[in-house]
Amino acid sequence: MRQMNEIERQSVFIRMIQLGADGAAFMYRYENQDYSIIASYGGDWDHVSVSSKNRTPSWDVMANIKDIFFEPEEVAMQLHPAQSDYVNFDEHCLHIWRPQHSSIPLPPVDMV
Repeated sequence: MRQMNEIERQSVFIRMIQLGADGAAFMYRYENQDYSIIASYGGDWDHVSVSSKNRTPSWDVMANIKDIFFEPEEVAMQLHPAQSDYVNFDEHCLHIWRPQHSSIPLPPVDMV
């Protein structure tokens, strides 16, 4: 994940609103919709949550956020965990994850 102080340089549509010990909170505007973003890098994981008051982020929003927060060659993922592990505090929130000390397995390029 990019350094928190580099994020705002990636897009004119994002601004940091609070810097914390292991991450930051941001506001992002896309197609006249505001999104709240919390990015963190503690616990051996890079994590970005993206939420809006009345709309679940689209694929385009999540792809833009991935490009803003992660380097071009970093692989990051959205997960669909086992139902028994599912936690939903906000129906309009999605997450991007990247382990810091291991690679994410990928299918062959011709299958993606």
